[in-house]
Amino acid sequence: MTADPTDMQGIADGLQTALTDFDLERIEALLDPQVTWGDCGSSADVIDLVASMQADGVRPIGASTLIDGDKIVMSVDVEVGGEPATIHQAVFVESGKVIEVIHCQTKDEAISAQRSAAFTAPDTPTPFESVAPVLPVSDMATAIAHYRGLGFEVESYDGGNFYAFGRRGQVQIHLCRVADLDPKTTTTSIYLYVGNARDLFAEWRDAGLDGRFGAPVDTDYGLIEAFHIDPWGNLLRYGSPVD
Repeated sequence: MTADPTDMQGIADGLQTALTDFDLERIEALLDPQVTWGDCGSSADVIDLVASMQADGVRPIGASTLIDGDKIVMSVDVEVGGEPATIHQAVFVESGKVIEVIHCQTKDEAISAQRSAAFTAPDTPTPFESVAPVLPVSDMATAIAHYRGLGFEVESYDGGNFYAFGRRGQVQIHLCRVADLDPKTTTTSIYLYVGNARDLFAEWRDAGLDGRFGAPVDTDYGLIEAFHIDPWGNLLRYGSPVD
């Protein structure tokens, strides 16, 4: 659907002013509730992203817009840490609301950008294939070493120190660095179904790792259960059927 040119100009002017002023309420008023922008899939996600940019010291200086059918080509001049930069976006509008934003490297790229295919619900439920709980940690290098000591194959994302992926058998975990993490208040927990809880307890206890290791107990619901609490307060409870 192509938006009315008058509406497009009003949206473009509104976005230009709202972004320059970092006015989150005015920005949100222009967004469709299901707007997409990179990893964002809702207007609330977009507002959180813009707020985080503001918190990180991104300061808008000015903006210019170009209307191209149902698309607004927007170039926002900003300062980041005192250095100037320009952010180019292709902003797609439907029924008077911003429905998709695509980040582009240049203005020409934004002009040639095409809207993504619309998301439609399938006729049958989408099957789930696996799950990977995300565990917060405050020191990624230490966390990688710790979980390798627990028998996981762990690799950092792109060689950085903020995210990592772990796998042991069919079980996957992710590690995410949280700088101000307080282990005493961490409530993250996962449950692992394992081949033999007693053997795993002995393996983990004897690995010489930090944290707490709870001994196996027989439960009244047919499982032998034990637990490990890592140095960041994450609870890994695990169990296997009673012999």
